Amino acid sequence: MHSHYLRYLLLFLFIISIIGCSTKKDTFYNRNYHSITSESNILYNGYVAFYKGVDEVNSTYKDNFWKTLPIEPIEVDTRTFTKDDKDELGLDAQIEASSPNFQRAEEKAVKAVQKHSMLIGNKEYNSKIDDAYLLLGKSRYYSSRFIPALEAFNYTLRNYQSASLINETKVWQAKTLVRLNNSEQAVENLSYMLTGRNLKENITEQGNTALAMAFVKLDSVDKVIYHLKKAAKTIVNREQSARNFFILGQLYRQKKKIDSSLVSFQRVLKIKWIPRKYKLHARLQIASNELMQDGLIKKANKNLLRMTKNYDYKSYLGVIYYQLGLLNKTIDTTVAIKYYNKALKDKSVSVFEQELAYQELGNIYFDKAEFLTAGKYFDSILQISTDSNSKRVRKLKRKREKLDDIIKNESIAKKNDSILAVLSLSQEAQIAQYNSKRKEEGNDDSLIYSEFTSFEQFSANSLANSKEWYFYNPKVASRGQQEFIRIWGNRLLEDNWRIGNKQVINIQQEVEVEIEQQIDQNEDLEQYLEEIKQNKERIKEITEERNYAYLSLGIMYKEQFNEELLAIDKLEKLIAFEPKDEIELLAKYHLYRIFENKDEDKANFYKKDIADNFSSSIYAEMIGEKVPVKNEDFQQNRRLAEEFYEEVYCNYDYLKYDLAIEKCNNAIENYKNQVIISKFELLKAYAIGKKYGVEAFVKALEYVSLNYPNTKEGQKAKKMSVKLLEQKIN
Repeated sequence: MHSHYLRYLLLFLFIISIIGCSTKKDTFYNRNYHSITSESNILYNGYVAFYKGVDEVNSTYKDNFWKTLPIEPIEVDTRTFTKDDKDELGLDAQIEASSPNFQRAEEKAVKAVQKHSMLIGNKEYNSKIDDAYLLLGKSRYYSSRFIPALEAFNYTLRNYQSASLINETKVWQAKTLVRLNNSEQAVENLSYMLTGRNLKENITEQGNTALAMAFVKLDSVDKVIYHLKKAAKTIVNREQSARNFFILGQLYRQKKKIDSSLVSFQRVLKIKWIPRKYKLHARLQIASNELMQDGLIKKANKNLLRMTKNYDYKSYLGVIYYQLGLLNKTIDTTVAIKYYNKALKDKSVSVFEQELAYQELGNIYFDKAEFLTAGKYFDSILQISTDSNSKRVRKLKRKREKLDDIIKNESIAKKNDSILAVLSLSQEAQIAQYNSKRKEEGNDDSLIYSEFTSFEQFSANSLANSKEWYFYNPKVASRGQQEFIRIWGNRLLEDNWRIGNKQVINIQQEVEVEIEQQIDQNEDLEQYLEEIKQNKERIKEITEERNYAYLSLGIMYKEQFNEELLAIDKLEKLIAFEPKDEIELLAKYHLYRIFENKDEDKANFYKKDIADNFSSSIYAEMIGEKVPVKNEDFQQNRRLAEEFYEEVYCNYDYLKYDLAIEKCNNAIENYKNQVIISKFELLKAYAIGKKYGVEAFVKALEYVSLNYPNTKEGQKAKKMSVKLLEQKIN
């Protein structure tokens, strides 16, 4: 009997369960069955997968704390899918591009809607379906599929106005609009929502954070600060709150509001249970802000040194050392260099942080006018940089290019000075110096210092020009024989002569050979030096090359690097060399300009010198000391120069750039003492730009601005080159 009733009871329960599974009947049982089933099973698993995906995003995202942080720390896929992409790629390809966890979350959300939606008469009776659509949209959002994400959020907002998660959905809709570059609409939607009453704290926090994101896109810093402050009034999401305070500190610092910046970073330190990176970088920023306040540098140094001994910050030592370098660079560059190098040796520093350390080191040596060393540090950045198109790196490239000319001319000046210094010695002193250098280098004939290396190059060039075979020159053949003996020893003329054990070692014999070689070498060197001294053309070339290098260095130090002491040193030494008139005139003119507002006596000295000795030059006219010329020939030449300029300009105007450049070169040579020369130089620069492109144009303009800085053409060239460089960098 009991078994009979039990069978009926089980049958009844089975029928009820079948009826309850229906999504087309609005009953208390149906609503609760589908609500509980969708939440406790499918959506639960979907959210587990979603939060795993979010954790994955957070753990792999690398913040650059040296730049203003993005408010939302996600890496947006550059392949953001538009509607056209959707047709081209297909839905499957889009989903495959996303994280497996977000794929799973999306699948669960879709399954919850398909199996448990109770849409009856355009009304949804399952209260958890809006949650499924929210999960669907968020999963797509984190996969950078913003168009499909927006569709999910919009569907919810149209069909579930009274849903419990409606405000959270509005926040996510606004964030998606920001990602799709429709920030104005996002601001309008969220501003209206935040005027509502009885909003939950998490919605107020999320809404204001999303509004701050929108105003970042709209480039309104004040509004960003306003909404981040509003979001920070409640701390629901601890990590996002710490991030918001950190960004506030960065923005206040940009606006030079140091006290407000300090307060914001200190608020980061007060939030518990947040990732260590926020607290570390907040402490570094506090130290950096203290650097900007008098009397607090010692305190900041002390705090940072204490951090280096804190085990919690062991994995951030490189960053701390870098900050110590920044603190000390205004006090003691030697100490700063030590810390920057310690930062570079630490394995924890990122590539970007390595770039910053190299840049600081390069700048220190640049400011010391040690340009060769500075150039090496800048080269290190260019070798490791992962973002060569960034504005910072492009500006650095330009700075490095300027150093190329300095390094090149310093090298020429040093080498040629060395050669000429040796040539000025007596032959006995030259031989003694040569042997001394050989001794310093371990008596190795292959290692000879710069001046003697240059002699070798000179000899090689002479032989190449004379088409004389190597062994027809006794000096060169003798040197080659000695070099062979040095490497291989005395070998018999036989097969397999390279085999080492065939050599019989005899110490006495080696000593005798060495003495003989030394005697032969000195006799050879005497002949060699005598040959060089006889070649006056080559010595003249070396001298003129050295003089032009000194002039170039003087002008570049003055005009490009504002290193007036270095410029004075180079130009005064150049004058002491008694160079050609045109070189001497340029040196004296630039010295006059340097001393014009610094030393009246020296300025007047060079002004009078130019007036007395170069009265008919363009430079005498530029300093107001040109003597009026009544000579008819001179006036005729001026008229001819002006007529020739019109002719060359016509060539340029008719796109005959090669001809214009050639004629400008002729004019520059023929009319070098006339004011019009700067006009020819600028016209030549224009023609070079048309023929060879922007980079060549910039270099030509820089030449005009350097050599004719006080003419209209020189000033115009400078403005144009600066403008072109800024356009290139930006």
